[in-house]
Amino acid sequence: MKITIAYQPGEDQQARSVLDQIRHQLGKVKVRHSDRHKPYLHIYVAKEPPTGTNLEKGS
Repeated sequence: MKITIAYQPGEDQQARSVLDQIRHQLGKVKVRHSDRHKPYLHIYVAKEPPTGTNLEKGS
């Protein structure tokens, strides 16, 4: 699962609150911050699929 939070400067506190809620709901996640697409800032959240999950098509 991948989630992107896009926000503008001044919305930092709200974005952190959303990130905290996601962490609480999903547990261990990988988080990356980016400011490459100004004026928007992004937080990328990734959750690995459960171990033993077969993601091949047709199974």
